[in-house]
Amino acid sequence: MVSKVGALCAGYGGIELGLSKIVKTELAWVSEIEPNASRLLQHRYGVPNHGDLTKIGVEDEVLFTESIEPVDIITAGFPCQPFSVAGDRKGVNDERWLIDDVCRIARITEAKWLILENVRGILTANSGHAIARVCAAMAYNGFSRWEWGTLRASDVGAPHKRDRWFCVATNSNSGARQELNFWHGDRGWEKAGINWDAGDYPARRSISGSFSKYEQAIKHWEQVIGRRSPQPTNDFRLNHWFVEWMMGLPPGWVCGEELGISRTACLKMLGNGVIPQQAAVAISTLLSRF
Repeated sequence: MVSKVGALCAGYGGIELGLSKIVKTELAWVSEIEPNASRLLQHRYGVPNHGDLTKIGVEDEVLFTESIEPVDIITAGFPCQPFSVAGDRKGVNDERWLIDDVCRIARITEAKWLILENVRGILTANSGHAIARVCAAMAYNGFSRWEWGTLRASDVGAPHKRDRWFCVATNSNSGARQELNFWHGDRGWEKAGINWDAGDYPARRSISGSFSKYEQAIKHWEQVIGRRSPQPTNDFRLNHWFVEWMMGLPPGWVCGEELGISRTACLKMLGNGVIPQQAAVAISTLLSRF
């Protein structure tokens, strides 16, 4: 059985790519308002985009549920700006606080699983009130059992830290995990229709001696994802292809010329995205606790 997925705040689909590594899934629809991410999702998946999640099903929940495809799993890498140390950390007072809408949509779409991702700072924002609100929102919408934890990108071999919080919740008291069809062995990416080894990056090159003290970390990630690093800079600017490589994505997933997305927009999207390998390990670990 294939589990249907609805992706909120989908970005470039990093959580969904990671989830497809461990569970047989099919993306049914997304909710994304950023134009470039929406363009990418349409090109990669070609599924309906329901737009602004704060408006989904607000006026008429019954009518909405009749018009949208039911899903088994809701994923949401909801905005991290309210909790990030790079921002003002307004937390629950930030206009981008969306967890109540995320959990509401998970309820009205009758999903059995809710998978969340954010920065580690969500655990301490508002002196703990933010994470308490997350728990309250999940419980109010019927997701009464959850597991969470933090995982760094470097924990899966990436050459950067990118510490992230992951949470898996369910509204089922028992048996929900047995309904998930897990991949077995190391061919999950291929079976899910994702060929991580296909293609290559522009200006492929040897990195020997070029990354100074970071060389071993770069080489290790090359071995993990099976591809050599592209040039880190291009015309003395950060190379967006290099950032995409560091995020563990298939070549051109975000930066492909066919998408027509500018370098600046690519870097913004990549900066907000999720490393699929990191998501796969985190979700797999949390699911094993159910």
